[in-house]
Amino acid sequence: MVGLADYLSQQIEHLKDAGAQVAAIAAVTPHICMPQLIEKSQLPIIDVIDVLDEHLAGLHGSRVALFGTRAVMDSGMFGRLRNGTLVTPSPDERQRIHETYLDIVGGRGSKREQMKLLRNLASTLKKRDGAEAIVLAGTEFSVLFDGEEMGFNGIDCARLHIAAIVQQLAMA
Repeated sequence: MVGLADYLSQQIEHLKDAGAQVAAIAAVTPHICMPQLIEKSQLPIIDVIDVLDEHLAGLHGSRVALFGTRAVMDSGMFGRLRNGTLVTPSPDERQRIHETYLDIVGGRGSKREQMKLLRNLASTLKKRDGAEAIVLAGTEFSVLFDGEEMGFNGIDCARLHIAAIVQQLAMA
């Protein structure tokens, strides 16, 4: 994680030298090193996990499940969420979600089948575990459902993050 934080810190330094006043890491998984990166960064960072956590605080204890990479799901967003109650898909379900995510990234598979799988898993988590919402904790899931009805109560991390970035820039 330190190596990733060092690398991202160097990139942020280049952005600062070019005139940037704030930074954001668009993908969710690199936020694994955010505590280390914040210490090294020369710019304030709009952290997607903080943005999501603030959103979940407004939902007052909702039960949510994460759909993202295995690292994001297995760690509950790197152990950094303080709000909401996490509903954890089974190991097999997490593997299917992770593989679907990688297929989307790699341009493999049918969009229709990928959406169907995620909708079915969301329905299962709602019925079996009382999940009230599914957090799309992977940028490619946002792209998958862009303009499409999710078919479940979804919280799109990418959209929340973009809104926070726009809000920050509007205040500058």
